[in-house]
Amino acid sequence: MTARILYPLPALNAPAEEWGRLAVSLPGRPACWDDLEGVDGHDAPGAVCADGTWWSPDSADGMFLDVDHPATAGCLLALLGVGYAVATSKDEWVSIGSWPTLIGEGPSVGRACIAAAAALGRWPGGSQ
Repeated sequence: MTARILYPLPALNAPAEEWGRLAVSLPGRPACWDDLEGVDGHDAPGAVCADGTWWSPDSADGMFLDVDHPATAGCLLALLGVGYAVATSKDEWVSIGSWPTLIGEGPSVGRACIAAAAALGRWPGGSQ
């Protein structure tokens, strides 16, 4: 039996916008993300959501989740919840809680968290 991939990952070197689109598509995302996705970012240098994630203007004059921002990475790790760990290609391990299960890898903590949430099919520490 093979696992069915519900949320295919972007390429590791794909633009942050693609990783951000995947992150906001997953169940369990914070409600404030719905307010910022698609906001006109033409005149805005960026925005901070109520959960602490950073959003930046995208190539289509909207806003995207800045998955490589350190503050966003911490928020995404919290959305995974206790008991999960992610690893970066820089041999960094990050987790919340003791004896975590490694479930995501990526070139940055934010992208590794998104890979983990996609593997789980949702943001386990989220609300929706």
